[in-house]
Amino acid sequence: MADPAEEGRVRVGFSGAYGQSKPPLFARTVRKRYPKLELVLDGARPSGLILDDIYSGKLDLCFVSAALSYPEIRTRGISIEPLGGAALCDHPLAKRSEISLSEPRDDPFVTNPAASGSTLRPGVRAACHAAGFTPEIAQETSDGTR
Repeated sequence: MADPAEEGRVRVGFSGAYGQSKPPLFARTVRKRYPKLELVLDGARPSGLILDDIYSGKLDLCFVSAALSYPEIRTRGISIEPLGGAALCDHPLAKRSEISLSEPRDDPFVTNPAASGSTLRPGVRAACHAAGFTPEIAQETSDGTR
């Protein structure tokens, strides 16, 4: 008889940067170690919606950028992903490979809509506050994970 921990179905959600970089390695590792385990991968959605599914029991495990929605969900940090930015080619910071977050403090920011379920926007706002300023959100856009 097989060990129940080695067979069955595990529903796994991925979002944001994790939805692009983590599923292939995770799936390969799980299939190698637990060949009888069925993985159901659910990605391309904002972290907040994935966390809603964890909380409601629709997903068993997830890889998200932050667990801001439900602090009672047990989390473990697995990596630190860099935050990127974009600027018009004639912007003074555009040709630099790295900048500090406080440098564009007077520039307008583009980020996810507040109601999108993404944890990116609150994370950016928190990082900006830690850098000593409140970002001006001039434009909202989806992040392509829908």
